[in-house]
Amino acid sequence: MTLARLRTDIEAVDEDIIRLMKRRQEISYKIALEKKDIQVSVRVTTRAEAVLDHAVLCGTRAGLDPVLVREVFSLFIRMSEELQYQVLQEK
Repeated sequence: MTLARLRTDIEAVDEDIIRLMKRRQEISYKIALEKKDIQVSVRVTTRAEAVLDHAVLCGTRAGLDPVLVREVFSLFIRMSEELQYQVLQEK
C-alpha cells in the first residue's frame, strides 16, 4: 500500500469518528431534554467516572494506551456537558 492510500484510509476512519461523535452529541441532546424534565443537573460525577472507566477498560482490551483513552473520552464528556448546559438554559 502506498502512503497516499494509507492517508486516504485514515481520512475515511476520521470521517467515521466524526459521524459517531455527531451521533453521541445527538444522544446527549436527548439526555439533556430528559434531565431538564426531571430537573437533574448536567454534571453527575459518578456517571462521568463510570463512562471513563468503561472507555479505559474497552481501550485497554483493544490494546490502546489507557491514559490517552481517558483523555479523549474526557473531551467527549466535556462536549456532552457543554451541549447539555446550553439545552438546560433554553426556555
